[in-house]
Amino acid sequence: MSGKRVSIIVAACGAAVGSGAAVNAQPFLINQSGATLLENFLKSPASTNDYIDVDGNGIARKFGSNQQLAPFGLPFANGQWWINQDRSVGSVNGFQELVDFGQTFVTTADGVDLRSTVATAAYSNRNKYITNGVPSTEIFNAANPGGSPVRSLMDGSYLATYSAPGIPSDGGIQIDMAPIDVAASWAVFQAGDADFTRLPATEGYGYNPRIPLNKDGTETGYTNRLADLKGKNLFDPDHPENADENTIFDSAICFAPIAVVTNLGTGMQEIDQSNVQHAFTTGRLVSGENLVIVTRDSGSGTRNGFSNTGCIDPSWSIGDNIGNLSVLAEESVLGSKYIPTNKGSNGVIEPTVINTRLAISYVGAERGVNNSWLTGGKMEILAVRNDVGGGTVYSRPNIDAILDNTVNGYNLGGPAVYSTFGDPRSAPVAKGGDLDNNHPDMRNVEAAAFLNNVTRSVAAFEGDPGGDATLFTPGEFLATQFILVDATDNIHNPVNPCDLISNPGLNQNLQDFTRANNVLKNPAYYSFGSATFDGKVPARLTGVVYTDGVANGDFYKDQAGNLISYGANLKSRNRIAADFNGDGLRNLNDAAELVKAWQDRNGGPAWNAPSGSGDIAGAPGSDAIIEVLGDFDGDGNFDKADVRYWADGLAIDPATGNLDRTAGFKAIDDAFGGDFFGASWADGRDYQNGDARFDVSGLGSKHTPGFAPIGQDGVIDQSDIDFVKAQFIGNAYVNDGAANWDNLAEAVGFDLSGDVTGDLIVNQADVDAFTGNGNDCYPDFTGDGALDLFDFLAFVNAFNAQDAAADCVKDGSYDLFDFLCFVNAFNAGC
Repeated sequence: MSGKRVSIIVAACGAAVGSGAAVNAQPFLINQSGATLLENFLKSPASTNDYIDVDGNGIARKFGSNQQLAPFGLPFANGQWWINQDRSVGSVNGFQELVDFGQTFVTTADGVDLRSTVATAAYSNRNKYITNGVPSTEIFNAANPGGSPVRSLMDGSYLATYSAPGIPSDGGIQIDMAPIDVAASWAVFQAGDADFTRLPATEGYGYNPRIPLNKDGTETGYTNRLADLKGKNLFDPDHPENADENTIFDSAICFAPIAVVTNLGTGMQEIDQSNVQHAFTTGRLVSGENLVIVTRDSGSGTRNGFSNTGCIDPSWSIGDNIGNLSVLAEESVLGSKYIPTNKGSNGVIEPTVINTRLAISYVGAERGVNNSWLTGGKMEILAVRNDVGGGTVYSRPNIDAILDNTVNGYNLGGPAVYSTFGDPRSAPVAKGGDLDNNHPDMRNVEAAAFLNNVTRSVAAFEGDPGGDATLFTPGEFLATQFILVDATDNIHNPVNPCDLISNPGLNQNLQDFTRANNVLKNPAYYSFGSATFDGKVPARLTGVVYTDGVANGDFYKDQAGNLISYGANLKSRNRIAADFNGDGLRNLNDAAELVKAWQDRNGGPAWNAPSGSGDIAGAPGSDAIIEVLGDFDGDGNFDKADVRYWADGLAIDPATGNLDRTAGFKAIDDAFGGDFFGASWADGRDYQNGDARFDVSGLGSKHTPGFAPIGQDGVIDQSDIDFVKAQFIGNAYVNDGAANWDNLAEAVGFDLSGDVTGDLIVNQADVDAFTGNGNDCYPDFTGDGALDLFDFLAFVNAFNAQDAAADCVKDGSYDLFDFLCFVNAFNAGC
């Protein structure tokens, strides 16, 4: 890398270089609200370096200078031309704020119209004043909208006004632009019949009616729907004459690659795109395995770009679908406040994945180096095979796979834009506008100048990649940290993001520069485990005592009695979550040792953990940390709920690679020596090992499909049968009388916990299994292996009691047809 290239990276990540802006006692205010995927650009000094001579002082980057238009200083300092305030609330949320507050001034205090609590970060000239929804510096002003340190006059000048925190500034706040990771048409919903396959701008797109749930199964007040245009309109290049003051324009900025990431505890290194679709629409893999599928909120452009380019309507990309908008730091560590989904930023996704040993998620790829989670061994990237598009190769988001982006390249990402009311190019020429542009103007000409300064520098960089006049410009930063649009072989079809089309603007010089200088050329993007295969010790919320008994919950404790610090390097014996037998795998073979570990935590003998074998051969069993291996639901403990989680969602048959709930519950009972979960039959039948799999619902109980199983009440009765029936009878997603998990169109609409036969299908066989209680002969009601009068009497008793076992024709009623059905079965024998 040349000395110039090193300089730009250092300058972009550090302090502003050279502030020779014109003296301006009262700078102009620009307000942005949107993308967290672009946060590293928005907080970079390069983003506000003067390229086009915005301030008219005759000094611009294109003439060889390096002038910073937005140095920090409050109260205002000499040299400030702009106060640039950025709210990182997620692209779609920011777009909604543009729709709501882009044509008016907000004058209320924080939390009324604009709220600080929805922002995972906010900056004033790169000085952070909100972190995870919480004020983080003294410049936060609760008397201003969204806690903004600065307002502006409302006379059209947009001159900044400042007052000390706690005192309202003069004027108001207008959202001038929304940096979003995708085209505006991808960000807004369309009313109509919803479906996970809907494309942008088509009926039903972004309109998923499913509501996120609390961990107790009740509905939150949140939504999975996308933004609402509220009568505004998007610019139509085919009919520019229709543009008016309510028209929103997009200005293309770059392509932002999005990586599929994983905690190393999953043991996964690659994944098919079809499996990505299954995971993020249902919360489980195609195999039925119940990993923790961590998502951004519906207002996220990262979620939108990741989903659309992966052939999913983003409103259906719900993962485990738990919780309201999650921005607080305490919700990203294990414990009582842990929330797995609806994360408010990439910066909140990252600690959640690092602390969740079963987690899969997605974040901006460049953050792997810039935020050091990839190079620091905190989490890893999964290679993706685009089998949905016909791809045959697993690709990681390295610079080669992104630039050479055929179906066998790497294609997940967001084509980022700035959305604005009015066209920035209709601004005066001195502010970067075009002479012949007759589109509606932006209200804030300095906001237009900011945007033109970015796009003009991008165009210049594309014309002379790496030239002296492009050093320290916004275009340079975007080319080295993200991907300029004309650098890739193909682009995503804007009306069908799943479709790749040849890039009409491909610039070979730009592509060559990008290949040689982009952050994604780092070797860590090319191979799994370049830093470690083991990961980090997850963090828990402190101040409580967990099942390991450590005071204040400040550490974990391994089986040798050592206290293990949060964030330390994990030892190999803990590499794979749920690997209790130490063979480096997670499957049915772990049941016996898992039960022993549970007994250790519940008054039994100390667990003598087996030493590692296979890929972790020689790893001492004394290194095992029970709560790290076995906390599946994220509460920091290893308890009976985690054992149920394992039986319901992690009991993988090593021969088939698929979940087998029947075998899982039986394996737990066998290892325990009886009824581990304390389930019983309401009709008094004897409990057989594994029968707890039938206990899936109590009367009026709630469920959290995709997350930790709840709803069981300890009694196997009609409510459980009704729950199983509901998965395939009268279910709008199921058309053939059987809910098949390998059919995604059906899997999005049913709960796999209803599979009591272990075949990944919920159908009549699962209902029949309740009657048989392990006995394949239906008319043998007494279960003694003989067909006689006692069976007939048992059937009559069940019929009189309206027990589901006597509903032979399975129509929900008890009548002559059930008697005839039983008699026919009796006569047919077994």
